Amino acid sequence: MQPSTPTTAPAYESETPVASSRAGGSAGIVLCSIALVLGAILLWVGVVTHQHPVRPPFHIPWPVFAGLFALSEIFVVHLHLKRETHTLSLNEIPVVLGLFFLNPLRLLIVNAVGSGAALVFHRRQRGIKLLFNLSMLCTETLTGYAIFRIVLGNAQPLSPRAWLAAVCATITIDAMGAALVTLAIFLYRGTFDGRNAMFVVFSGVLFALANASLGLLAVEVIWHDGRAAVLFTAIAAALFVSYRSYAALHDRYRSLELLQQFTRVVSGSLASDDVTGAVLHEARELLRAERAEIILRGDGDTGMIVRLDGDGPPVRRDYDLDADDVLWQRVLERGEAVLVARNLRDDDAMRARLDRDGIRELIAAPLMADSRIVGLLLVADRFIEIDTFNGDDLRLFQTLANHASVSLQNGRLVDELRFEAAEREFQALHDSLTGLPNRQSFSEHLDDAIAHARAAGDSVAVLLLDLDRFKEVNDTLGHPSGDRLLCEVAARLVGDLRETDTVARLGGDEFALLLPAVAGPEVARAKAEELLAGVAQPYAIGGLTLEVNGSIGIAMFPHHGQDAATLLQRADVAMYTAKDTHTSCQVYSPGRDHNSAERLALAAELREAINNKHLEVYYQPVVDLSTGQVRGAEALVRWNHPTRGMLPPDEFIPVAEHTGLIRPLTMYVLIASLRRRAAWAEAGHNLSVSVNVSTRDLVDADLPRKVADLLVVAGMPAEALTLEVTESQLMSDPERCSGVLRELSALGVKIAIDDFGTGFSSLVSLRSLPVDIIKVDKSFVLHMATNDDDDAIVRSTIDLGRSLGLRVIAEGVENEVTVQRLRSYACHDMQGYFLSRPLPADAFDAWLAGHEAAPISDHNVVEFKRAVNEGR
Repeated sequence: MQPSTPTTAPAYESETPVASSRAGGSAGIVLCSIALVLGAILLWVGVVTHQHPVRPPFHIPWPVFAGLFALSEIFVVHLHLKRETHTLSLNEIPVVLGLFFLNPLRLLIVNAVGSGAALVFHRRQRGIKLLFNLSMLCTETLTGYAIFRIVLGNAQPLSPRAWLAAVCATITIDAMGAALVTLAIFLYRGTFDGRNAMFVVFSGVLFALANASLGLLAVEVIWHDGRAAVLFTAIAAALFVSYRSYAALHDRYRSLELLQQFTRVVSGSLASDDVTGAVLHEARELLRAERAEIILRGDGDTGMIVRLDGDGPPVRRDYDLDADDVLWQRVLERGEAVLVARNLRDDDAMRARLDRDGIRELIAAPLMADSRIVGLLLVADRFIEIDTFNGDDLRLFQTLANHASVSLQNGRLVDELRFEAAEREFQALHDSLTGLPNRQSFSEHLDDAIAHARAAGDSVAVLLLDLDRFKEVNDTLGHPSGDRLLCEVAARLVGDLRETDTVARLGGDEFALLLPAVAGPEVARAKAEELLAGVAQPYAIGGLTLEVNGSIGIAMFPHHGQDAATLLQRADVAMYTAKDTHTSCQVYSPGRDHNSAERLALAAELREAINNKHLEVYYQPVVDLSTGQVRGAEALVRWNHPTRGMLPPDEFIPVAEHTGLIRPLTMYVLIASLRRRAAWAEAGHNLSVSVNVSTRDLVDADLPRKVADLLVVAGMPAEALTLEVTESQLMSDPERCSGVLRELSALGVKIAIDDFGTGFSSLVSLRSLPVDIIKVDKSFVLHMATNDDDDAIVRSTIDLGRSLGLRVIAEGVENEVTVQRLRSYACHDMQGYFLSRPLPADAFDAWLAGHEAAPISDHNVVEFKRAVNEGR
C-alpha cells in the first residue's frame, strides 16, 4: 500500500513504488491522517465559517458536481517518467466551479462523495491509503476555500481579483497535496528525494495554473448562460483527448527509446551473468514493473531463478520446476508472451498461481535457444495500482524477450569461449596429473618472488624434492598406482605450506617448492625436514600400505643466486648431494658444486653455438639384418668446442635440458637432418632419418605443427622421419607426452622408444602409446654373446616387439657373434660400430655411395661386414 495525492488536488498526481514497508511507516501515516482531520476542523471553525460564500446567479445541483469530481479522477492521463508515473487530470476545473457556485460545506461534501467514490470503486483503494487521501482531501478543500475568500475579499465574483483568488486557491491546493504526498512517502519508505519533490511541485503548479484558467473560463461562460455548459463540456472533452493523445505519443516514444537502450545495454554485456542482470534491470524499467525474473530450465526437474526487485542486485537461487505449473504450460502451449491481467476472475488455477507468489499481474515470455524454450522472462506488478499491463505492453515485452534470448545465448557462447581459453591457459601452466603449477608457472612465480624480495630486502627459498625409489612403485604396481601416489604426495605438500608458498611438479617424481620471506637457510632446512616427515607417512594405494622417502635440495635468494634459473640449478645440485650423502636434506654449498661456474659458462657458449650454427650433425646407419639394406640413419649432434675440442653429448645435452636450450637444440638437429635426408633422396637413397627428442620437447603442444612445417619445407613424407625418446624419459611423464605423440603419429611420423629395457615396466602403457619401433638398449646387446641374462633380455625384447607388431632395432652391435644371434632371434635391424661409427654428413654420404647390400646368413657374416664397409 502506498499513499497517493488527494483527488481534489491538483491535476497532478505522483506515485512511486514501495519495495518494502519500513517499521512504523503505516503508524506514521495514520497519525498524519488524524492530524489532517484535526487541521480541517480547525480551519472550519476558525476560518471558513467566518467567510461569506459567493452568491451565484443560479444553483447547479450538487450531484452534477459530484459527478464532475468523480469523472476528473477516473478519466486521467498517465505520464511515465523512468520508474515513476505522474497522473494528469482536469480536477482543478470542478474545484474552480465549486468555489463560485457552492458554499464550503457543499463543496466539501460533493468533493468527498465524488472523489471518494472514484477512489473506492475505480482505484480500489482501501485502508490507510484511503484514510490518508480522504483526510487530505478535506484539509485541502477547506484550505483552498479559505484562500479563495481571503484574496477575493469584497470584490465582484467575476472581477480580475476573483480570477487571482481562484488561481491562488488551486495552486495552494496542488502544492499542499504534493508536499503531503512526499511526506507520506517519507513516513512509509523512510527516504526523501528532494529533486523529485521539486519536480512534482513545479510541474503540479504549471498544470494547476492551466486547469484553473480553464475553470475560470467555464465560470465566466456559465455565469452568464447556464446552457453554455454544454459547449464548455465539449471543450473540456477535446482537451482531455488531446492530453491522452500526447501521453500515448510520449509513451510510445519512451518505449522505443528504452527498447533501443535495452538492446544497446545487453549487446554490450558479454558474460552471461552481466547479460542476465542487464536484461532484468532494463525489462523492469521498460515495463515499469516492481519485479523481474528469469527462470531457466536445467536438467530434469531442476532449474535456476534470477530475481530483481527493490534496489538491490539480482538474486539467484535453485528452482524446482513443477511440470504442472500452469504458467509454464500456458507459455509452452502458445510459444509466445502471455498476459495475466490484474482483474483475472475466470481462471482459478492461474489466479492461485499468482497469489502463491504474491503477484497481482504479470507478463511472461519464453526465452528461446536452438528453437526450443529454455526459460521464461517475466515482469510482475506495475509500480502503481492505477496503471496496469495492456496489449501494447504485451507486444513490447515479446520483442524484448526475443532480444534477451539472443543476448543470453551469445553470453553463454562468450562464457564458453572464455572458459575454454582459461582452460587452455590453465593447462599450459599446470601439471595435468596433480593440477599443480608446472615448471613454467613455477619459474614465473619465482621471478615475482625474487622481485618482491629484492625490493623488500627479504630472502626466498627454493626447495627441490625428489622421491626415492619411486621407480619401484611403478615397476611393481604399474603407473596408475604411481600416479595415485604422486597425487597424494602433492596433496600433502600443499596441505603443509602457507598460502603464500607455491608447490609445483616439474615432471616425473620431482617437485619444486617456493617459500618467500624465509629468514634464512636454517629456517628453510627446518621446513624441508617437516615436509619430508609428512611425505614419509604411509600411503594406502591399491589395497597396500606404501612408504616413500624423499631428498630435498635447498637454494636461497640472494645467497645462492640472483635469478630463477640459477636457483633451480643450484637446488638441483643440492638435491643430488642429499641423495649421494643419504642425508635427505641439503642446502646448496659452492664447495660441492665444482662444475657450477663451468656449466653456466658452457650453457652460454652452447646458446651461441646454436645461434651461429657451430654444431655438427653426425649420422650412424641402421641396416636391415635380413637383406643388408641401409634403412636409415640416426642423427647425433656433436659439438667441436673452440677451446675444449670435441665434446661428447653427455657433457652438453644435460646442460641444454636444465637451461631451457633443449628445444632450440632439437629444432637445430631436425632442420639439419631433414635437409640431409632430402639430399639423400635426390641421390636415389630412400632412407629414413631418426632424431632424438626430450620429454621437454614432447610437452610442447606446438611441436606437431613445427614438425609438419619442417616436413613441408623439406619436401619429404612424414613416414621418413622417426622421433626417438628414451624409455626412462617417456615413462617419467607419460600422460603429458602421450597427447603430443599421438598428434605426431597422426601426421605419419614414426615413434621409437630408445634404450628400451632400462626403465620400462608396464606393458599396458606400451600398448597405449603410439609406438612404432623399439630400440634394444646397447647395454644388453654389447654383452649378449657372453652374458646369458643379457641374451635372454634381448631375445625376450625382440619377441615382445614382434608380438606387438613393432619393429625392433638392436643398438650397440660390435661383433659377428652378436649379428648371428640377432638374426637367429629374427631381429629386424641393427645399429653399431660393427657397421660404422657415427659419421659427419659428407663422410656418411661417401660411405652410403659405396655400400652394397648383402643378405645375412649364419655363414656369410664376414662377407656381409665387408660388403657394408666397402667404399668407406
